[in-house]
Amino acid sequence: MPAPLRSLLWDYRGRRLRIDHDRDFLVRRVLAEGGWNEFRALRSRLTDDVIRQALVGSDGRGLSPARIRFWQLVLDIPSRQANEWVRSARAGTWAGRRRA
Repeated sequence: MPAPLRSLLWDYRGRRLRIDHDRDFLVRRVLAEGGWNEFRALRSRLTDDVIRQALVGSDGRGLSPARIRFWQLVLDIPSRQANEWVRSARAGTWAGRRRA
């Protein structure tokens, strides 16, 4: 596992993650919590097409609207698809929460 990715996997210390076996999880973690260095490390192991497929396969779940928009530009995600993901992210579990 590339060193920049290890800091994002603090909750998986002691468990051996493999890029081929845990690809979708690793892509989601990097896109949701990582920065450009972590993305470059991921990109050194996976093509943009593979990263895009993993993101599309998860429908952008776990990403904030701002991160969806950022990765939309970097990974060339169609606007219509990203718009749906942003709507879903904004309508998530806590969207309708009111203060007592």
